[in-house]
Amino acid sequence: MNHANPPGVARSKFLLIQRQQLRKSSRNIISQPSTWMRCLIHYPLHMNPPTHRQCLVWPLLPGSDRLCVNQRAMLFSWPKGDRPMTTQAMLHRGVTPLTEQNGWPAQGCWRYEDYLRLPDDGNRYEIIEGVLYVANAPSYDHQFSVSKALFYLQLFTTERNLGIVLTAPFEVQLAETTRPVQPDVLFIRAEHQPAPGTQFFLGVPDLIVEVISPGSIRLDRHVKFDAYERAGVPEYWLVDPKVRLVEVYTLSNGEYALLGQSIEDDLVESEVLAGLQIRASSLFLPPAAKATPAA
Repeated sequence: MNHANPPGVARSKFLLIQRQQLRKSSRNIISQPSTWMRCLIHYPLHMNPPTHRQCLVWPLLPGSDRLCVNQRAMLFSWPKGDRPMTTQAMLHRGVTPLTEQNGWPAQGCWRYEDYLRLPDDGNRYEIIEGVLYVANAPSYDHQFSVSKALFYLQLFTTERNLGIVLTAPFEVQLAETTRPVQPDVLFIRAEHQPAPGTQFFLGVPDLIVEVISPGSIRLDRHVKFDAYERAGVPEYWLVDPKVRLVEVYTLSNGEYALLGQSIEDDLVESEVLAGLQIRASSLFLPPAAKATPAA
């Protein structure tokens, strides 16, 4: 991790605007400090137009005045070089410019009305707790797992007339500050299904599956995990093609509890869809297929 300030940004340009505590959790896959500071980073005035963006930083040592930039979060990675960034370029990187003249809100202040003004450019945009997240086109491994999860869930639910299984892109509006989200796969019971012609689902899906990509680890494991937990989504699956692991979490007393972890020949089971059994390996590309070079 690079501890230096970005090119052209003096230390005096750091403006602390908020301090917050992050809830510690056994789900954390990297060691994180408990105290974070949300900062506004101003880029050089010679850039046209001058730009600024938010990032997360923390003191390197207790009591130290040195700051370390969190570059693991997709939303807060530095742009390459010292080139000007247009509004569209910043949006593509998952960051909103904070100047009033361009009309986009600050991170943390996004609403559904702002989302509706975003360009239809093929990216997947989501707003969680007022923060805009942007996902690029997914990989082959990701889409293979999505298609397999859709197939097995659809097969099970259709035979039993339990409800409908959908995939992204489809908007789900969980709460005022968390809309829309677009889960990779979602199951909605028959009694909760939206009416024909509906453009989005207003409510809480009964089961959500997110397939983890290298760039979405924090988003899926932490941001969405907490958002779905707060919204009361009864069951959340995390499918990780890289390590060929499926984790199933179910809601218990308002918090997610791990129902099971499945690899290879283990069976993935569900509490929401009682009786469902999927062999974990069937959700991932066969190892031989992944090793075959493209023609």
